Amino acid sequence: MIVGEVLYGATNRGGAANLGTAYSLTPPQSPGGPWTETVLHSFGKEKFDGTTPAATLVLGSRGTLYGTTAGGGRHNGGTVFQLSPPKSPGGMWTEQILDTFVDGPRTTGVAVDLVSGILYGTIPSGGSQAQGSIFSLTPPAVPGAAWTESEIYSFTGDSDGGEPNTILLAPSGVLYGASHGLHSHGAAFSLAPPAVPGAAWIFTILHEFKDSPDVAIVFRRARFSAL
Repeated sequence: MIVGEVLYGATNRGGAANLGTAYSLTPPQSPGGPWTETVLHSFGKEKFDGTTPAATLVLGSRGTLYGTTAGGGRHNGGTVFQLSPPKSPGGMWTEQILDTFVDGPRTTGVAVDLVSGILYGTIPSGGSQAQGSIFSLTPPAVPGAAWTESEIYSFTGDSDGGEPNTILLAPSGVLYGASHGLHSHGAAFSLAPPAVPGAAWIFTILHEFKDSPDVAIVFRRARFSAL
């Protein structure tokens, strides 16, 4: 992920506990010079911290970074985390665990609504039919309180496919993604927010893929586009 000219990313190994890092790469002051790597957070050093970052970091408001881990957390099923930048240059970044899962690895990545601060993510094997689900994480009204997790769609593995991949959030609030399983080859879908608060989100199949190479290409593009 690029913010200005600084690059942000995550590794699933390395760091103080060899359980992954979040890092930045700052460009040189003069052309051709070396880039400067800074480790923002080493995962697994603290009790119940996440381990093995699972997806690309995403940028929220005020420079906050969000991401997921495949392991660690209170139940060792993975986490959703937030990294807040230091209050003064050169200070430490601050991690907050927003959600922790039970039967991981649960989630493949998140998208963030820059207006409301709500995070959205996919769980490849979650939901009532264990075919995957899409969830939201709503920030608390009081800073420091618990975030609220809600399942907004559960895949059936039938006409809607299953095992959803990383999702993208459009400015309109509509979520887009791809799923495996529909007629064995998967599909691209949209999930639109309800017109009335509390009603069901609106799921629509946009395209059914005809063969495995077709869906493989789309999954690679979905991951790239989420950067």
